[in-house]
Amino acid sequence: MKQEQNSFSRLWTYLRAYRLEVCLSIFLKILSVVMSVVEPFVLGLAITELTKNLMDMAKGLVLIHPISRSL
Repeated sequence: MKQEQNSFSRLWTYLRAYRLEVCLSIFLKILSVVMSVVEPFVLGLAITELTKNLMDMAKGLVLIHPISRSL
């Protein structure tokens, strides 16, 4: 464990000049993971809403032009 801490300390001395970029990259990676978890949920909501609208449009067409009337 001590060697891992020492390795990180040595690495951080080189990365200190790029502190903002390192923090930004960590933040963006966290944001990427969160978005990849949320994406299926949002797409599911969109598909549900589209399906609902299509079903409502189909019901409206049946009420306007019933099939039984043409037979």
